[in-house]
Amino acid sequence: MFRHCKAPRTDKPTTDDCIILRLPKLKGLGMLKRGHTSRRDLSYPYGTLTVVSDIECFEPRPCLKIVGQGFGRQIDQTIELESMPMRFGGERWFAKCPLSEKRCTTLVLPNGEARFASVAGWGVSYVSQRLGPVGRKFLALEKADRRLRGLSKYTRMPTRQRLKEEIRQLTCELEHEICNNEC
Repeated sequence: MFRHCKAPRTDKPTTDDCIILRLPKLKGLGMLKRGHTSRRDLSYPYGTLTVVSDIECFEPRPCLKIVGQGFGRQIDQTIELESMPMRFGGERWFAKCPLSEKRCTTLVLPNGEARFASVAGWGVSYVSQRLGPVGRKFLALEKADRRLRGLSKYTRMPTRQRLKEEIRQLTCELEHEICNNEC
């Protein structure tokens, strides 16, 4: 069976080539709490940043202040934040993209730029968008394997079995795909 495959675009940057700030990760670090101001120093292969979150303390609106250096350029930026209540309590934080004015949860800084914006705002693609079917299965296999290795020793047996079955299924599918491509 013949499949038509497009060649991946190589001129467009991906998120792997960018410095990434994910709001759920910042929330996990305790930076997005009501009535708090928090500061973190973050190091990346391409630069270092100081991220200050001010949630209703000194600024009239919640915001992220990003100062530092990335890709050899000086960065000094303030990004507005807004929250939405979640269905079963708590809240989800969004950044207002400076380029598209839309809400986002991931901010990226591509090489050669001096300010953060959303993935869609910069037109950056995720790596998985360039992968073919086999590459996506390899990525899924790595993710499932990483999750299995990271489970607590107290994880329920059905959860472990489900992950092991998913890994086995992906391995069989990959072997089948590779065999069909070689034959």
